[in-house]
Amino acid sequence: MHSPIARLLIASCAGKLLVLLIVYSLNPDRIVAGDTASYENPARALMSTGRFVSNLDEPDRVETLRTPGYPAFLAAVFFVSSGSHLAVAVTQIGISTATLWLLYVLAARLWNAQIAMVCAVLFAVDLLSFVYASLLHTETLYTFAIVVLVLAGVTLLQGLSVRWALAFATAAACATLARPIAYFLFLPSLGAILLQGTLAGQGMRRVAAVALVAVLPWIVLVEGWRLRNYVLTGRAEIAQIAAVNLLWYRGAGIIAVRDQISFDEARDRIARSLPDTTGWSPGAVSAYYEREGLRLIVSHPGLFLRNQLYGALKVLAGPGRADLLHYFAGVPYEDAPDGAVDVSVPLLRQRLVSGPLWGLIPLAFATTYLVLLYACALLGVWEVVREEKARWVSHAFVGWVLLYHVLVAAGPEAYARFRVPIMPLLALYAGRGAIVAVARLAEKPFFMRPSKSRV
Repeated sequence: MHSPIARLLIASCAGKLLVLLIVYSLNPDRIVAGDTASYENPARALMSTGRFVSNLDEPDRVETLRTPGYPAFLAAVFFVSSGSHLAVAVTQIGISTATLWLLYVLAARLWNAQIAMVCAVLFAVDLLSFVYASLLHTETLYTFAIVVLVLAGVTLLQGLSVRWALAFATAAACATLARPIAYFLFLPSLGAILLQGTLAGQGMRRVAAVALVAVLPWIVLVEGWRLRNYVLTGRAEIAQIAAVNLLWYRGAGIIAVRDQISFDEARDRIARSLPDTTGWSPGAVSAYYEREGLRLIVSHPGLFLRNQLYGALKVLAGPGRADLLHYFAGVPYEDAPDGAVDVSVPLLRQRLVSGPLWGLIPLAFATTYLVLLYACALLGVWEVVREEKARWVSHAFVGWVLLYHVLVAAGPEAYARFRVPIMPLLALYAGRGAIVAVARLAEKPFFMRPSKSRV
């Protein structure tokens, strides 16, 4: 355990555990996030009844809003820890450490151990990922599954393997059951991998074997879950949350911009326009939400794209102010945060400087880190485009996974939390860029370069 990566893994894990114990001793609720209850209630019901229902108070109300991945994880940890939140956070820190190691393996597979170490360091110091390792939320588990998926996908692109196909498909299925936004990631990714294997002359028998092994876990876990929902609700959807987001976030965002009202006022307007859904099945309610949300999008495609672009900006550029202030300084989450569809310069300036010192210091660090990360990542991508054309398929796959998450996460509901799953991929290319930057500075330091004189 004397290698650099081993020391980094130990330091990262120990640092997260130490901060967690301090934070938890100050206030146990600091590791509880806004959506925690919507996962914890089904988890405790599953642990007590063996059925995936909304909560113990309504044992006959089947859970359709959430997918079962994270509640099942919570139930498993609760079962062995007597329902301890702290045990969940400690377990997630272990998972986040495993994710750090997998990133190192991925970077070493693409480049070498030196670059891989830099990538791992850059990811280890990301404060947002640091915080979410302890929060009772899906991000840590989902990020682990996505990094496994990317590692398996890159390996398969370099040579088809039944073992790695199983890892790829299982990771895709687990990611989807943890967060349904991954549902449309699997099939295009698998199709690209099989196409690359065919073009590389892997042989139709091997291509068919890989396809079969990859499809089976997906059918059993994900399509099996959709079948369960169809039987119980009459609608074969992965989770009702997708339809909820479509109307109550994407649709509400369009109304807010169209009518120049606040996001909350737009949601109130939607609520007043709804028919009486008493006696409707969850599937019927979900179908109505989806239909109305799509109607608003089709009627106002320009406003929809505007909100999506703004949401993508929030995902990529937001430092995670609310989470950092909550975790490090104990500031409660806002019930109705501003900036869902727009934010003014004065409000942005106020947000950057308001809050207790213990929250502002991490916020300043996170903002500076993000600027440097993107600068190095852009340099890394440029170096890959310029020098690594032989591995363009692998890099295109990583880029596809990264872009996919930005696009599906964008919207009025988007914020920095949705960047957590792609932070390892950003750190991947930032590490490559950092190596290039250091090498160029070593050749000729900035202060030794000739200045440009005016004629």
